[in-house]
Amino acid sequence: MKFHELCNLAIYDMRKNKKITYQLFRSFFIVCIIIFSGCLFYMGIAKKNAYILYSTASGNRIMTTLNLTKKGTVIENKAKKLSDWLEKQPNVLGYDDKARIDLLSLCKKDNWSKVNINYVQLIMEGKVYQGNNDYSYDFEDPYNPKNNKSRYSVFFTMDTIHCKEGIANANDKKEFAYDYPTEEIFLAGGSPQNKGEVVLSDYMLKRFGLEGKWGDYIGKKMSFDIDGTNVLKEYKIVGIINSNFFRLESHIMDSQVIIYGNADIYHQYHIEYLTRSIPVQDYLNTEKLISKIPEKWEDEYYVSLLMDEYYYLTRIKLIADHLVVGIAGVLLLAIGINLYTILWEQSKHRKKTIGLFKAIGMGTGSILKFQAVGYLFILCMAFLLAFILGFFLISSINSLLASTIFIEINLSWKEYVFSSMYATIILLVYVCMVSYVLYRNQMRQKVSDLLRT
Repeated sequence: MKFHELCNLAIYDMRKNKKITYQLFRSFFIVCIIIFSGCLFYMGIAKKNAYILYSTASGNRIMTTLNLTKKGTVIENKAKKLSDWLEKQPNVLGYDDKARIDLLSLCKKDNWSKVNINYVQLIMEGKVYQGNNDYSYDFEDPYNPKNNKSRYSVFFTMDTIHCKEGIANANDKKEFAYDYPTEEIFLAGGSPQNKGEVVLSDYMLKRFGLEGKWGDYIGKKMSFDIDGTNVLKEYKIVGIINSNFFRLESHIMDSQVIIYGNADIYHQYHIEYLTRSIPVQDYLNTEKLISKIPEKWEDEYYVSLLMDEYYYLTRIKLIADHLVVGIAGVLLLAIGINLYTILWEQSKHRKKTIGLFKAIGMGTGSILKFQAVGYLFILCMAFLLAFILGFFLISSINSLLASTIFIEINLSWKEYVFSSMYATIILLVYVCMVSYVLYRNQMRQKVSDLLRT
């Protein structure tokens, strides 16, 4: 039979057997809702979990503030003792001490709020390169040409760093590899390890018109002047870092000019305190480490807000792994048995119908196709209704999570549509397989025997 003839016959059969059609529709709809909602919720949790573990890995750190003397040495206080204790703990990935140099005070620009790159000059090998500001690089917010307010200018700043494991730790590299898998170079050269060494980003070099291979600038000495005032003199470039590094979760506000820091530098630039970051391998280890910190130091550290997200997310994922999956499994099993019962009753009522089909010359393949088309019609109706209601259900769950524990489960329309289609196809295959088993014996019976029942 042709496809349109099968469709007409299936529609006629559905209208004739309204009770069975309704039962099938109801079962299909419930199964679709459970599969859609369960799969989408679990996918969303897994996606958010992967995002926090990899795309925010640089934020997995414990931070404390170290106060300095006027000579630039670290004051031995509770914060210092805490940081010394943390460094000795397992799964700790070194540390880095950072400080922002107050360029406005250094240049005596009390009437400025920021240092525009247009007022900065880079001097290298006797040549002067004038800074050129721009509004095109989205270190914080994507540039939207329809809304000028979203434009973001990269102002000129300088940071000092004293690090144990290099300018980027293992967490930074993990996040960078996850977010920018196609980038071939992360850091050309090395980190500043001695006085008089500096690392710049490739973006900062471009702001002064310096293009070409990054390696061409490593080893050269350079200086910075701000509106005629020298702020950095004859520093050796030891590394050029990929500017995408400053798009990472915990480095958005970092300076793209980083010099080596020690007591002499802190004294020279009148730095009063350092921010010590202690990265930890994996958020789970961070959670365990925080629980071990003695109460006497509980006010001396702070962590990223992502730790709160991770805490709640792991609990939700644990529930999803056990309770949700368990309940959904039991419900699906119960509905599956119910669906099998309905199909079995339907096969009993359709013996005469199948006998008539065989009597008029329909083959086994055509009869099975007729059954499949009928189920497909019912399933499509259940799918459309479940798709709409499932979307609102997931949106409601997402809103509840966002308003209570500030976690959003973001799924694209593409992910939603494809997961729904896969679930529907699985259900259709299940129904067709059950029907084939139930109708197989009937296909082997004689026409007279089928019509006699």
